[in-house]
Amino acid sequence: MKGLKSALGLVITAGLVACSSEPESQPTQLYHCGAASIEVTQLDEQQIKLRYADTEYELESVEAASGSAYSSDDEESMATMFWSQGNTAMVEIEGRSLPMCAKPGAIIESFTASGNEPFWHLSLAQDELRLQRLGEEEVVIEVSPELTEQHTHLHSDESNLHVEIHQELCIDSMSGMNFPQRVSMRYQGEELEGCGGLPARLLQGVEWQVQQLKGDDISAHEVTLQFMADGNIAGHSGCNHYFGRYDISGEGMQIRGLGGTKMACEQEVMNIEYEFLDELAKAVHFNMQAHDGEETGGLVIESRQGTIKAVR
Repeated sequence: MKGLKSALGLVITAGLVACSSEPESQPTQLYHCGAASIEVTQLDEQQIKLRYADTEYELESVEAASGSAYSSDDEESMATMFWSQGNTAMVEIEGRSLPMCAKPGAIIESFTASGNEPFWHLSLAQDELRLQRLGEEEVVIEVSPELTEQHTHLHSDESNLHVEIHQELCIDSMSGMNFPQRVSMRYQGEELEGCGGLPARLLQGVEWQVQQLKGDDISAHEVTLQFMADGNIAGHSGCNHYFGRYDISGEGMQIRGLGGTKMACEQEVMNIEYEFLDELAKAVHFNMQAHDGEETGGLVIESRQGTIKAVR
């Protein structure tokens, strides 16, 4: 019996050692950077792993005036950097800046939202909410933001105000403009609905692959779109690389100042390029469409003469 107990003890001890040797799962945080996403895993106090577009980067902690900052130490390539403060982060991938990144459901200040019938407009900065309603004076309310897994909740019990901001596609009922967040507000017993955030964030951070041009399938050709956070647009137009500026406002979309390289290609490719750039210059509006299981995985740019359809 004594031998049996000793053997049993050895088995139990070995089992405990085996269990303790299994690596602990590390916490991973998702961030939305415009239309792009990144995943950040905390490896230890001094190191994180950043995953973007199927590529992983291991970053080391660096000194920062505030928040937490990590950077690559590869001197042979452009730097990759992650700097987080609260629920948002600034990210550079090999020297290229992504749009401001935010945890799912978080908002980026200064945040604005509006709704119709009846009209209302709110802005939020540093826990101060300004609410404007048709025919009434602006109201300034101190609010307490709370972030859940899916949305941000703003509330002021004193002013009988509750606002929920959800990370989902919202289309303005009057202008047709697409927004990245849906807003529900209850103020002094009245229920109000509207849209919020910057429409351009639906486009930024990814490369769009053009599939159709005025109804014709051009997916076999290399035609792309990239909308940068600084207002620049660039991509490949079939034969050449192009660049320009874009602007999105309550009036719609405008693309201007288009230029590019001057290489020559086969006539069919040149015809596609000319027609694509002509459509871009005449753009007036955009809509998001579902694609490959994603609510905003497809993009339709409308011009005065036709449409450009692209996917991520």
